Amino acid sequence: MRQPLAHLLALSLLGASPLTAQCIGIGAFSTRGNVPGNLVPAGSATAISGMVASRHNPDIIWLHDDGDVGHLPQLFAVRPDGSVAQRYLLTGVTNRDWEEITLGPGPIPGRDYLYIAETGNNAFTFTSLALLRVPEPDVPVTAGATINLAAETFAFRYPTGTFNCETLWIDPADGAPWFLTKENATTCSLFRYPLPLDTSVEKALVRERALTGMPRSFTGGAVSQDGRVVLARTTGAVYAWPRALGAPFATTFDAPPCSTLTTAQGQAEAITLSADGRTLWAVSEGSGAALRSAPVTFPAGVPVAYKFGSGLAAGGVFCGLGSTAAPRLAGAPVSLGVWQAAPTAPAALLMSVTGLPDGAAPFAGGWLHALPDLALLLAIDAAGSARQTLPALPDHPVLYGVAWHAQVLVADPAAPQGIALSAGLRLVLDR
Repeated sequence: MRQPLAHLLALSLLGASPLTAQCIGIGAFSTRGNVPGNLVPAGSATAISGMVASRHNPDIIWLHDDGDVGHLPQLFAVRPDGSVAQRYLLTGVTNRDWEEITLGPGPIPGRDYLYIAETGNNAFTFTSLALLRVPEPDVPVTAGATINLAAETFAFRYPTGTFNCETLWIDPADGAPWFLTKENATTCSLFRYPLPLDTSVEKALVRERALTGMPRSFTGGAVSQDGRVVLARTTGAVYAWPRALGAPFATTFDAPPCSTLTTAQGQAEAITLSADGRTLWAVSEGSGAALRSAPVTFPAGVPVAYKFGSGLAAGGVFCGLGSTAAPRLAGAPVSLGVWQAAPTAPAALLMSVTGLPDGAAPFAGGWLHALPDLALLLAIDAAGSARQTLPALPDHPVLYGVAWHAQVLVADPAAPQGIALSAGLRLVLDR
């Protein structure tokens, strides 16, 4: 049943029942495509060890190799069919043994950053490890020459000894990095990088948990954009843990996984969730690696909000909708904001409450929600900011199935076709 936007916002402001831990279901994997096995230089994308689905670039998955066979410090933006949309080279760093990639917040609010874990340590010879970070770039519509990206390096060490690690999560609630070790024993360890991230010092990780009775050979992980679903995989299975609203990240693992998908895929290395959490992606090592996807289902009535777009306009002008578009695990679940850095940049807000599929389509270097119900002129020639915070997401049966889309477009003569596409928000009640 479709409801007016005013009804949705009213129920939001009135409050809702608490969001509790919910277990997801994972369907069977099917092959969607294959990464080319003949990329240049030879051997590229044949030992894929990390993947993450973009929230800014539609239908893009980021991949990288590990470093065991001398791979370059490069990232591949690929489409669901495995075709390469663009190749990127990280400057100022090497690929000693990259093992994981994920998305997380960074210095600029509303923008996604790519985090890469240089944590491979099969022989336990390295005592200094690193976390790399780059702002997620706009992937061009047509692939071109390799693009260089400058990376930041955050060096760290373990508090005692050294470990091999192939699983990295960035907590959406506060941006803290979490590492799950891959040990040659019956116990693996959960470590936290103590914030803030600092390029000037080698920090010692904090050991938060010893996970006993768990598989010791975790090869990759993923976390939903709202932080309430945490996954990890081995070569033969995918495990899912629910996380209650407001729960510290480490307590997620105090209980056994609530869902397990047994799926042997050879040297299975990486998994990632789509932006809306409805699809689980996986990839294995090997030439011509297959990209596989599996459907994800949620209990009825679980509210979810996720953002798309980075909030960055051409030339570094920052504007956007949804600095905290996904529900936060600390503070208000949803904060809607609009920013304009140029007084000569009129903005329009597109809004939709349809329950229809998102309809996001590539346009002018970004993506556009194609089926808005309503277009509002939000600001004309005005710099500054505005924000509306919803103190609680509703969990009300009458709203189940309603989808609300909102997106800001800003006129910018320097942008392609004169339009700078900014961040957007999709709020769905009942996944």
